[in-house]
Amino acid sequence: MLNIREEEKIKKLRDACRDLKVVPPPDIMIDLQVHDKDGNLTFNDIQRGHSWTRNFWNNIFVWIGSNATSAVFGAGYLSFRHYTGSLVFDAAVGRFNGRLANSNEGILVGKGSTAFSIEDYKLDDQAIEGTGTGQLNHALGTTVSTTYDEPTKIWTNIHSRIFTNNSGGTIIITETGIYFGSQCLVERSLLDPVVTMVDSARLTVNYSISMDFSAIDS
Repeated sequence: MLNIREEEKIKKLRDACRDLKVVPPPDIMIDLQVHDKDGNLTFNDIQRGHSWTRNFWNNIFVWIGSNATSAVFGAGYLSFRHYTGSLVFDAAVGRFNGRLANSNEGILVGKGSTAFSIEDYKLDDQAIEGTGTGQLNHALGTTVSTTYDEPTKIWTNIHSRIFTNNSGGTIIITETGIYFGSQCLVERSLLDPVVTMVDSARLTVNYSISMDFSAIDS
């Protein structure tokens, strides 16, 4: 559910960037749809994603030409933290992909409620692949489509993934995230409202990540 005051602030930021002839930061919208076992739509909501992690921002700077060689992760250091907690020193660490049935790449969802931190490197309580209690089937990998809207000069990547609850019980999804192909978390959003998945329900998560190029393309 979108917050009107927040949307007004974001519009002002975009307008200011346009006046300064600079491209604003990437914009995230998270579209959540739940269908029951008969294919009926039971939940449909769009929420704003806010929460790029240090992994994301470090990757941008490293891609420009720096080396990620710091033996520490945090403010003032250039490194990436893998979902296992280990440090990664590679340069730009890959696209936001996700392979078939993989629980550590691309779009993922979880059941945790810990407040977002810029230092997050994994979801608080990630739903892993499987049919056991609290587990979800990641039947497909994360798919990506790219579009360009000529009138607005906005490029958009839509990352999509489908999760199915075959656990035999109800699962409450409270967080979403997206990982680089190297399994480093780059964004984590807490959901409001949360998503209820009864047994056999299917959740489709679409991350629409866009950039407004009107400041330089008009």
